[in-house]
Amino acid sequence: MFPRPSQTAIATCVKRESLFLVAFSVGNWDKNLLRLLFNKVEDYVQQPSYKHKLILYSDGNDDYTSVLLEYYHKDCLCYGQKIKTKDGKKVFPPIKKIVYGDMNPDDIETNTVESINSVLREKISRLCRKTKKISKNKYSLDSSLWLFKFAWNFIHKRHEHFLTPAMIEGISHKRWTWGMFLHAKLTDVS
Repeated sequence: MFPRPSQTAIATCVKRESLFLVAFSVGNWDKNLLRLLFNKVEDYVQQPSYKHKLILYSDGNDDYTSVLLEYYHKDCLCYGQKIKTKDGKKVFPPIKKIVYGDMNPDDIETNTVESINSVLREKISRLCRKTKKISKNKYSLDSSLWLFKFAWNFIHKRHEHFLTPAMIEGISHKRWTWGMFLHAKLTDVS
């Protein structure tokens, strides 16, 4: 079940192999939220080509199908959806649908991003359902997510690799600490 268009939502993009949190966007649940997400994704992900396709998996939200085509040619995409349905308390087996490209339907999984979203709810008290700590404004929520993104990518290590997602991606050569983060010199990147 998706949030209503008037509800604030978070869209996330995670690299499956490294668990690197590529980007997130916060806003009302509509196509503009996804456009904001893919504007950020373009900064981190190499532009796909016919030989090196961008492989994406998502839930059954059809907004992805149209927004993806605003950013990428469909021949450069392999995109599949894992659609979950339920009727009351009865949960039906998920439907795996290939939207663009040629892929194995068994590869269509959203477990990685669902896992990260679960960790987000666990670690950021603003995202817990029915709590007093709920974010009152978008800026506060966005700031919390930026801190989480840094901690997840540069400080959090994966147990099987003893490396952070940023180290697996080759972005960092060492695991950061909060002390290193707080004492890092800021540089002007404009």
